[in-house]
This record gives sequence, C-alpha cells and structure tokens, in this order.
Amino acid sequence: MDPETYLLYLKGMYYWDKRTADGFQKAKKYLNQAIDKDLTFALAYSALAGNYVILSSCSLASTHCVLQTP
Repeated sequence: MDPETYLLYLKGMYYWDKRTADGFQKAKKYLNQAIDKDLTFALAYSALAGNYVILSSCSLASTHCVLQTP
C-alpha cells in the first residue's frame, strides 16, 4: 500500500475520533481521498460507512447530504 494513502486514512480516523460535526466532515474528505488513491482499501471504505452512519443517525447531516456524491 502507498504510504500516502494510509496517511490519508489515518487523518480521516483522527478527525472521525473527534466526534464533532466538523470532524466528521473532514473525516469524510480524507477517507474519500484515500479511496480515490486505492480503490481496494477496505479499511477506508469501512470507516467511511461508519462515518455516514454517525452523520445520519446523529442528525449532523440530512440523509440527502449524506447520500450526495463527493
């Protein structure tokens, strides 16, 4: 795996762990970047799915916002 891709994943997880609306949005950005660099990076997909669940279930974003393409 490309180290830059893993670093993007780690940045996403860092912001995800902040558990704030802004943190979840930043996590989404970094996780999508990691996926764009490596379409087979399962950890990034899994983290992004969890991010979407939190965003929608905590009313931090509407379902429409969560399902929009980046």
